Amino acid sequence: NFMPLLDMFVGNVRVEIAKSVLAAFVTMPGTTSDPVVISTITGLATVLHNSIDSLSFEDEQRRIAELINLFISKVDFNTDLEQHLTFLVDCRAAYPKLEPVKYNLVMGALNLANRTFEYLGQGRHTKKTQAFVKACIAFCHITVPSLNDELLRIRLFILSGQVALQHQLLAQADTLFKATIMQVKEVDPVRRVDNRQVSTAPALTDLVVKFASVLVIVPGHPDPKNGPFHLLNGLLRTLQEYKWHETDKAYSLCRCYLGLIPLLAALGQQVLPYHVDRVESNDSLYALADDYCQELHQIVNAVLESLLESLHALKEDNNPSAQRKVPLVALQLFNVIVAHSELDASTCQLAARLYNMAKKHANVDKTFLQNSLEGLRNHPDASKSNSLIPSMVDKLASK
Repeated sequence: NFMPLLDMFVGNVRVEIAKSVLAAFVTMPGTTSDPVVISTITGLATVLHNSIDSLSFEDEQRRIAELINLFISKVDFNTDLEQHLTFLVDCRAAYPKLEPVKYNLVMGALNLANRTFEYLGQGRHTKKTQAFVKACIAFCHITVPSLNDELLRIRLFILSGQVALQHQLLAQADTLFKATIMQVKEVDPVRRVDNRQVSTAPALTDLVVKFASVLVIVPGHPDPKNGPFHLLNGLLRTLQEYKWHETDKAYSLCRCYLGLIPLLAALGQQVLPYHVDRVESNDSLYALADDYCQELHQIVNAVLESLLESLHALKEDNNPSAQRKVPLVALQLFNVIVAHSELDASTCQLAARLYNMAKKHANVDKTFLQNSLEGLRNHPDASKSNSLIPSMVDKLASK
């Protein structure tokens, strides 16, 4: 009977009453599954949500979003996960204006999907639990594109793909990871924050490196036309086609390619560094077959060539900010080569060139330089009789 009473008030008074009652409710201990309570509080939250317009202050929107998120977190149907998902669907329809609420709904759906693990016998999905998880993933796939923040969309697509993979939903994971790559093209090179232009390149490159770590265990596509590296190849094409801000392009590409080399090194191992239960990754699907290794080597060479080109472009940039990054990238690539490649004559020569480039640069970090050389000196292969490492260390230390 509370809502008819609230309807007697209009304008700001009605909004303030709804805000006060909702604020009191979210501070109460425990959770609720009472349909009457949920319906009443949903009505109050809807009043607050509908009060938002283009003239609303950001602080006001933030406060309303916080109250609605606290309300959503207090609803728990215990073992009735399907009812909980229905509640999230209703919330998505009721509060479309608030980004933090939509983000919270996606995270809630992913949490529901993972809660099914509590009810699995011997870790295997039944038809019912698998259908429910598919519904949760579909909810995320529909909701994420409605977010305005492109970087947040990428982060949530990656996370949703990981959850799908964890539940052996390979087709759904592949679709979400493809959506991740497509979203990279949608990211604006700069965005306005507090009335100033801010580059999105650092955040975007962080997400690319995170995505590379996920791709380690993603199985190849069963269609030979796509092959074992279809997602990686798609990511590489997107990075080349993306319209980077001119001042960020060289360094951003360096960071991305530096993050991809450990991925490529992992994909060349007989046993991958980690796995997902009941998901066959490329180490078992392809078992380092000749065609697989040949394509992998081609990608490695292409990535390394592109990385060196980007490093050269960074070196040629006379901007002081770019010059400060040259020795950093050179030493990072030096360490990546030392850690992830077979140190034969050609790789040792390349590593030495990179080390000397950094050493001769005025902006080099002396501690990082010394630690990089010490890492080479302590390399596991340094003690082998035919190793080139000891002589390489002596030459680099003496120059």
